Amino acid sequence: MEKWSASALLRKWDLSDIEVTGRFHADTVRRIYQICSKGEQYILKGIPASVPESEISSNTAVHQFLGNEQGIAPKVILAADGSCYVKSDGYWFYLLEYIEGRMMRETEEDEFRLGKLAKKLHSYQEYVIPSPMSQNTERFYRWFQERSFKKEFDSILHSLPDFSHYDQCLIHSDLGPHNAMIRDTGEAVFIDLDKTGIGSRFLDLG
Repeated sequence: MEKWSASALLRKWDLSDIEVTGRFHADTVRRIYQICSKGEQYILKGIPASVPESEISSNTAVHQFLGNEQGIAPKVILAADGSCYVKSDGYWFYLLEYIEGRMMRETEEDEFRLGKLAKKLHSYQEYVIPSPMSQNTERFYRWFQERSFKKEFDSILHSLPDFSHYDQCLIHSDLGPHNAMIRDTGEAVFIDLDKTGIGSRFLDLG
């Protein structure tokens, strides 16, 4: 995305004097940029419009709940018309708070903080939107078709239960230090909530 097109898009959020200061996951079809507007930092996320709108609605809803309301994830920034996301240039775009801080590390202290954060996440009962991630294991049978361990992998799949029949709660779906940060002010927060929603607790713990 060139500077001019980012500026045109971000007028929908009443932002001006735009500078694109970074891009993340440039090797994927997603468009994820660090944006600066008049000294304020943001994250602009773009997901191809081929993704169902229900997934974008789910993603921004969970940011509103966990970020804007609970303070344990980046806040979603509402556009000038009050919407959480916009469609432009073949993408769904939404704007997030930029988290000042550091990524969690695989240390005993950080893992303990992550565990406490996960316990809090799993305790929320007022959020009801299902995770966009399917709990069905069928899709995994397409994996590793040419690998020597394919038979062993499939045997593990055969042994897995239908997770939709098990304890359901609000899950991240990709829990780990790579998807959590420590703010400069000390609070722990989740990031990358693309598949966050109601699902099996065991999928998070696994």
